[in-house]
Amino acid sequence: NESDSESESASKSISWTNQETGYRVLLEDDAGLLTEEEIRLLALEMQDITAYGNVAFKSISYNIHSASSFARDYYHQQFFSESGTLFLIDMDNREIYIFSDGSVYRTITSAYASTITDNVYRYASSADYYSCASQAFEQIRILLSGRRIAQPMKYISNALLALILASLINYFV
Repeated sequence: NESDSESESASKSISWTNQETGYRVLLEDDAGLLTEEEIRLLALEMQDITAYGNVAFKSISYNIHSASSFARDYYHQQFFSESGTLFLIDMDNREIYIFSDGSVYRTITSAYASTITDNVYRYASSADYYSCASQAFEQIRILLSGRRIAQPMKYISNALLALILASLINYFV
């Protein structure tokens, strides 16, 4: 990965382009959740994902729309219909959200995006936004590289559903 452009401004943002793929890292911390060092480290961690598509981190403190609507509109504004993924921290709606498009969406589907946000929300709940984003991008990278991630909520839900069905069948029998 070679750097095409790297810029940092007072609004806490970084943009970087992978020379080999043409995909970009875009990091905009408008809500001011990350330190300068955390922004730099997170941008480095996000660079691996540019082998598969564009990657963005966005934090906002004001949003008149839903997090999903904002994420979709912001992603398309930045990357149009190119392949990639966006991790959004919406402080107004108190929500974290992942939006993916293009070939990345074939891997990071809505279901996997929900699983990832379920896995990392506790970091956001304790105001550790760097760890929240870092873990989210790590799990996205793992999925894009063809490996699996932990899905504890899926397994718990399946176990509870099995217990309920077993109880109902037992009752009727």
